[in-house]
Amino acid sequence: MQHGNPPETLVNQFCSSVPADKIGPLGFAPCLAQHGYTQLTRYQPASRFWRFQWIEGSWLLALAALLIVATIWLVDRRAALCVTPCGRTATGGSDSQGDRA
Repeated sequence: MQHGNPPETLVNQFCSSVPADKIGPLGFAPCLAQHGYTQLTRYQPASRFWRFQWIEGSWLLALAALLIVATIWLVDRRAALCVTPCGRTATGGSDSQGDRA
């Protein structure tokens, strides 16, 4: 589906008779308007561009920080659930062969 076109199921249901040379937003709009559908497009003024960038950047940064904290918490929790400490066998010795001599 291309940007600006109605969903394919809606087109197939109401506007299957639109000729191939009329395919696109301008070809489907009159057909869908006959069935009570309209399209509303709103634009934001250019003066709000940086405000929107800061808002979006802020929540994405907050989400990233939250995911980092959750990852650290889960890794620490998993490490705390180990039955034996990392690198140690059940008898308390080391796994490496260098410590046995």
